[in-house]
Amino acid sequence: MKKGLFALALGTFTLGMTEFIIEGILTDVAHDMNVSIPQVGHLISIYALGVCAGAFSLILMHKYRPKNILMFLTSLITIGAVIASIAPSFWLLLCARFIQGLPHGAYFGTGAIVAVKIAKEGKGTSAVAMMCAGMPFANLMGVPLGTFLSHNISWRVPFMMAIVLGLTTLYMIYRWVPNVAALANNGMKAQFRFLRNLAPWLIIFA
Repeated sequence: MKKGLFALALGTFTLGMTEFIIEGILTDVAHDMNVSIPQVGHLISIYALGVCAGAFSLILMHKYRPKNILMFLTSLITIGAVIASIAPSFWLLLCARFIQGLPHGAYFGTGAIVAVKIAKEGKGTSAVAMMCAGMPFANLMGVPLGTFLSHNISWRVPFMMAIVLGLTTLYMIYRWVPNVAALANNGMKAQFRFLRNLAPWLIIFA
């Protein structure tokens, strides 16, 4: 695997752990913050809202080079983890979760573009698959480890892990991801041309 693809995959690993760790530590957060389980469940919903809001940011950032976009998004992941790890109140933790969700969709979209550009000819699909492999690895290894540490030490430990992962990803992207050219701006209509084909509609209905 190219170093650049590994850096991108580490980013998806960090996102996967950040997204799904909350399910394993709900009770720990509830007891420590003195809130109910249903209230803590909002930490899942607010992350999803962040994902939806952040996906549209690519419309504003398309003129920048993908590497710079990835570094900005990775910085957001890290900032959200820092706030979550030190949040003194449940409401600040909610804000942190929203920030953590913002880079999710944009990172996958930008990362896929970069993965295709740095892949060998005809290996674009494999490169994207390698980048996305970080997500299932996060569910298989990162989330269980974070849950274990939360139960035995503190629920803040998984967020501290996300800080380390975010900073490592940021460094690796800076060092290993090539500075490929920004995408051409073909206007807003061009973003929806894919809907002229049957395949995306089948996926949407499924």
